[in-house]
Amino acid sequence: IRLVSSRAEADALSERLAILESDLAQAHANAEARLRWHDQELDQQQDEWAATVRAAEATMAVLQGMTAGILVSDAQGIIQESNVAAEILLDRASEELQGLPLAAISDQERWLQALATAGDGEAVRLTLPMGTSTLMCDVAPLPDPLLPEGDEQRLVVILQDISDEVRDRRSHLEAIASLAEELRTPVTTIINYADVLLSETMGLLGDAQRRFVLQIKSGAEAILHLAGELDTEASYEQPWSRPHPERLDVNQVIQATVADSQTRLEDKALTLDLRLGVDLPAIHADPDYMRCVMNNLLSNACLASELGGQIEVQTSASHGSPLETEGWVPNGDRFVIVSVRDSGGGLSDEALGRVFDRGRPSRVPQGLGESGAELSLVKTLVEVHGGRLWVESEKGVGTTFRFVLPIDDESKTGQDGGA
Repeated sequence: IRLVSSRAEADALSERLAILESDLAQAHANAEARLRWHDQELDQQQDEWAATVRAAEATMAVLQGMTAGILVSDAQGIIQESNVAAEILLDRASEELQGLPLAAISDQERWLQALATAGDGEAVRLTLPMGTSTLMCDVAPLPDPLLPEGDEQRLVVILQDISDEVRDRRSHLEAIASLAEELRTPVTTIINYADVLLSETMGLLGDAQRRFVLQIKSGAEAILHLAGELDTEASYEQPWSRPHPERLDVNQVIQATVADSQTRLEDKALTLDLRLGVDLPAIHADPDYMRCVMNNLLSNACLASELGGQIEVQTSASHGSPLETEGWVPNGDRFVIVSVRDSGGGLSDEALGRVFDRGRPSRVPQGLGESGAELSLVKTLVEVHGGRLWVESEKGVGTTFRFVLPIDDESKTGQDGGA
């Protein structure tokens, strides 16, 4: 009996040993398979890392070969990377740029404001004097997918030397201003003779004669004023780059402009339809800028309209973005909209695409009155105030210039408080 029992125990032990050997063999096979998988994963990661390194080296080689300067900062605005062009444009060695705050590149307020704006997630372009050169600087956020949303972002700065373009433009403006200066004497003579005629020392004038002489004087004074503007711009003072905004009633600006334009309206027997909004919120704008905007738009409408035609000037307040472009909502969601519509028969597709082109031919296309330079200036002055200007045209009817400006913060606060 003991022999039988011992033999049964031995058989059971053998079975357990066999099972254990099988489990060990399976575990060993699994371990080898896992090891092979890890080796493959490691090889793949090494290949990917090598590819990333090669791509980074290729990117750095491209950046180093670019003629535009590149600066890359960390989230604190400390320069981490730079290329050779940036070192040349900024006249600083690579060792000097590494670890330098972007704010130390220039102490100009415009530069510091650009860095702050880019740090908030919005790209900025500005021109920056640097020694004897003029640099065009693009400052933009550099998103990092590894950082949580809302954290400070790195910045990238692209620098381009536009000194030659600035010098060429200045030479061109100086040449134009020189020609304009030569017009001063004959134009002044015309104005003086017009004053003599209007004083009636040489004889009495009839109503029609007086109106014609006033038109001659008004046109001559406009030429003289334009010559003065060209002289100012050629002196590189850039008078339109430093607005002095204040709370402004757009309706009052329009009414003053209309009063100064009576001669132009009467000259072509034009009817003016004023549709000014009641209780229009104030805007925050430079009065001279707005007078220039309205004067040029009304002048364009007068010149474009047919004899005996009609011009419509309309103002209103808007809730929400009046533009088709979504996402453009500066200063909240309330705007003042101003439109000037002529009766010039509309514009062709070609002319519509070049309305604001400063370089379009001096011969004004059918349906327009002012030159591309004048209308481009209007567009710039509107955009300086955070507004937008666009043009709509209906063939056979006329063209409408419409611009929007965000209302003054105080006006918005006061109206919201009273709601």
